[in-house]
Amino acid sequence: MASLFRDVKILLKNNSKSNISNIYDKNFIRKFHDIKIQHSILTSFPHSLVKRIPKNVKNLNIINLRIINFKHNLFTSENNIIKVSETIPSNKIKPVKPIIVNDKVEFIYEAEENNEFDEAEANESVAANNSAEAKAWQFKKEIRNVFENDREFYIKNYKAKINIELFKEFPAWLRGLGLKPLVPLFKGKSWLEIANMRMKELLKAGIVHLNLRRRVHRHLIRVRNELVKTEGISFRNEIPVSKKRQDIPALSLPAKYDVAIDLKCKLHSLADGAGLYAPYFKGLSWREILYLNDEKMKQLGITNVNAQQLLLRAFMTERTPHTKNEVAQEIFAKNASYYKENYVKKTNFELLEDFPAWLEGLGLKPLTMRFAGIPWQEIIKLRWSELKEMGIYNSYLRKRLVKHFMRIQRDMAAQNGIELSPEDSVMKEIPKMEENITAKIDFDVLENLPCWLNSIRDDYGRFAPFFEGFKWYEIIELSGEQLGKLGILDYETRRILLRGFKAQIRAFEVQKIDINEVVNKENSGDINKGSKKEISVYRNKIRNSKTNGN
Repeated sequence: MASLFRDVKILLKNNSKSNISNIYDKNFIRKFHDIKIQHSILTSFPHSLVKRIPKNVKNLNIINLRIINFKHNLFTSENNIIKVSETIPSNKIKPVKPIIVNDKVEFIYEAEENNEFDEAEANESVAANNSAEAKAWQFKKEIRNVFENDREFYIKNYKAKINIELFKEFPAWLRGLGLKPLVPLFKGKSWLEIANMRMKELLKAGIVHLNLRRRVHRHLIRVRNELVKTEGISFRNEIPVSKKRQDIPALSLPAKYDVAIDLKCKLHSLADGAGLYAPYFKGLSWREILYLNDEKMKQLGITNVNAQQLLLRAFMTERTPHTKNEVAQEIFAKNASYYKENYVKKTNFELLEDFPAWLEGLGLKPLTMRFAGIPWQEIIKLRWSELKEMGIYNSYLRKRLVKHFMRIQRDMAAQNGIELSPEDSVMKEIPKMEENITAKIDFDVLENLPCWLNSIRDDYGRFAPFFEGFKWYEIIELSGEQLGKLGILDYETRRILLRGFKAQIRAFEVQKIDINEVVNKENSGDINKGSKKEISVYRNKIRNSKTNGN
């Protein structure tokens, strides 16, 4: 062992590139590999040894030395540990922050304001400890602790158990959710009033970011459930929130708060839950955060794949150029209100008497001819396979029809004091986008924008105002970025639309129809609208069954 110490001293003196590769140094490395060195002896080595040994030399001794250096900053002898604070004045100790250099995350000591940090003043041992590995380890350890503490607090008070006492201290409750900038919006409201708020009331209160409203609302639902259970307080009947329905945020409304002052809140405004990872972005500019990729996130310490995907989607949405398409938003809101009043809250039977107008309100105007001459009382009895026989091949269009037929029957039964059984009120068929690739292409549907968008996904016809002036064959060529420029801001909505566009292109390929030919015929007014045979056959079938008393 004594000879090993002598070899160490010689190695440290002969640390030039030429000397490091000589045979003597190789003999030392062999000895260092072959001898199992006790932990207490390792602490006696100058910690700069790790830095001086070639980087391709790795074994248990090297690993142990690095662990010692990470944990204790500096070891000069077995029982003599010198802290950094004893070597450098306290005003010289700096927190670590990440920076991005050459598309890679690196870590540096953060200089305090008006007080530059001169590393040259530190002795050789401290300077050696100021390595990339040590700084990365220090940063990740500190940030991981902050992250774990925040997550533990959230789970304890908002998830595993609902802390009602914390909720009654509402500003503190909001801060715990990472929504500190929203506190002034609730000034003058009691905790009970706040507990009773729904999405619409939260918007009126001034929370214009959809994701922030969702975050507050879903936690208010938990609070209400807990208050009902523990304190017996009754609230208005809860209306289930559909996770699938993606609304366009009312961006035309001015915000009464600034999310930029709080990184947690700003991240939550991009995606509910993203704010939990704010500690990992300490020291980075907003632009640097938005352009992080999964590899950089790993370097920062975010190793969970689901968390990476959540953040990457949020950043991509924010990077996409957005247009506040206020004209389209106004039409969108007007159509949504009309639909809710006449089709969702209750059936407008007066509108139903004019069945073509009822279909147009649903965004299904091209299907009018398929129901010509059939009373609406008979139409609402039609189901999945029967609609397909009539030539309605797209599964999302069939779903939209059957869903609303069932609502009409439910409201008719309610008028007579009858409650329908679950079998009669739940649709069993589940449409899939892939099925529509082989379904016969309906050119009447293609030419009607709301109906065609509904054929991509039920209820997506409401996004038609954002495509005003576009033809279907122009729309299928749009990218996600272009959809953002049109004002479609929600990532999930854009993703589904893009899938639908690809499926439409694929349908033409599978059915061996040349899109260019179709476009030329459409522009010349010579497009074949398809055979009316299946429509008339089924219409006669309905009439015959009615005449026979079936």
